[in-house]
Amino acid sequence: MSIEVRYAGGGYRLAYMAVILGAIVIAFVTHSFIPILIGFLIMIAIGLVAWINGISLDGDSGTSSLASFVVVIVIILCTLAFCGRRSDNASSTAAPAPAAQTPAAGATAPASASAVAPPPAQPATATNPAAAQNGAEQTQPPAHPAGDDVFRNMDLNRPPPSGQQAAPPAQPPSSSPPSTLASRLAESLFRLTKTSQVELRDRALAMVEQLVVQGDLLELGDVTSLDPQARPSWLFAAPPGFVRRPDGSALLLGLSADEPTLLPVEMACRVQYRGAARQLLPLDGEDLGAILRQFGMIELSEALWLRHPRRETAAALIEHMQRLLAQQGPAGDIQGLSVLDPSRPAGFYKGRWREPNGLTGSYVARRPQAYGGDIWGYVQLTGGRPDIFLDLPLRGDRFRGCDAAWRLQMAIDCARSAPQTFRMDQAESGRNFHFFAPIPNWAERRFIALGSSVSPDRSLFAYWLPNAEVESSIEFLQDYLWLTADISASAGA
Repeated sequence: MSIEVRYAGGGYRLAYMAVILGAIVIAFVTHSFIPILIGFLIMIAIGLVAWINGISLDGDSGTSSLASFVVVIVIILCTLAFCGRRSDNASSTAAPAPAAQTPAAGATAPASASAVAPPPAQPATATNPAAAQNGAEQTQPPAHPAGDDVFRNMDLNRPPPSGQQAAPPAQPPSSSPPSTLASRLAESLFRLTKTSQVELRDRALAMVEQLVVQGDLLELGDVTSLDPQARPSWLFAAPPGFVRRPDGSALLLGLSADEPTLLPVEMACRVQYRGAARQLLPLDGEDLGAILRQFGMIELSEALWLRHPRRETAAALIEHMQRLLAQQGPAGDIQGLSVLDPSRPAGFYKGRWREPNGLTGSYVARRPQAYGGDIWGYVQLTGGRPDIFLDLPLRGDRFRGCDAAWRLQMAIDCARSAPQTFRMDQAESGRNFHFFAPIPNWAERRFIALGSSVSPDRSLFAYWLPNAEVESSIEFLQDYLWLTADISASAGA
């Protein structure tokens, strides 16, 4: 093809080629189709201007040749295909890697945070549906072989030191309030069963509570998170860990990121399940602690896992709470407030909750919040109207709000000479302890560590303990929760 370049035509052709080359280079650098589209529109505009002025962009012919147009289209299509391939490669490379497994013993891992601090173990085996009414949330900790040291320094209500932030959840991909988790589970399963969605949600809430008490889920308040959408309290997965029991077996705690368990198949088949509790039995001469640490699981000492508030009288606890309540400012109007009425029978926990209409005095209470579960507290009422409200747990307290509220109610009942009771039944090689109201999870851990959950009989939940642990457990319930054994019921059983 003969080429005769005139001044005007040559200028348009130079602009034409500059636009093509510029669009291709920018598309290669940015991995985007947009420069190609913009370049194509500019080329059309240049062609229109040239045509209007009667200038040929292809030598002497009055119109663009078909060959030139085909070449331009081929270049554009090749560039689009190349950019699309580069974009796919870039997106797959940038995809987040799966959460790393917990490092083996002796390795140090960065703070992973399903918890604000390391992994507390909070047991859960007993069927404790009423306990699911609490509303707090928790988070996951860093996997660190020195589990006791990290856990001992954990303050659930204190934000990280200045300039530091809690790392985002590293185990299961998301965190949520217990009520949200239970609702999503019910929505997913109710079409697969004849059970109603409401009943499924209630059962899911009860199971979530069991997982929290057991220590597979961590329910922490006042969490500092990188997520701007984070709510005041959250539920997170705990890192894999274990607690050794007096009989040599191990209670397995926490959740693995990618597998149901970190254990190999030959060990996983030896795990016994009782409700939410998972117990691994040792073989003759087997050191379970050493083996589990090799798999990267964190060992928590039994003393640390079973830690509880200091021993005090019911009157002393009530006096302390009254002092703190008096220091609070006016509560104002609280919509949806409900209180535990100590004048109602303690054997029917749900029936003790009521609206504060007409009541005067100090009561354990709950108030709703926009997101998450209800906030537990201690309220002063006058004629049914709240004067002062003290949020639970107290600042700096490592226990949940519901745990503090249940223990305070037990103290109130004891001070009124109507202590809450439990019932004991004779069982093979031990006794069954039946409870009629929720107990704090630090108390429930004791029964998980020393015994096992059993089906409740005319009670809220129940545990079996061997004969060797019965007397000490009765003393524990009397000293720390002011409970008394129902002699008549126990004798009748």
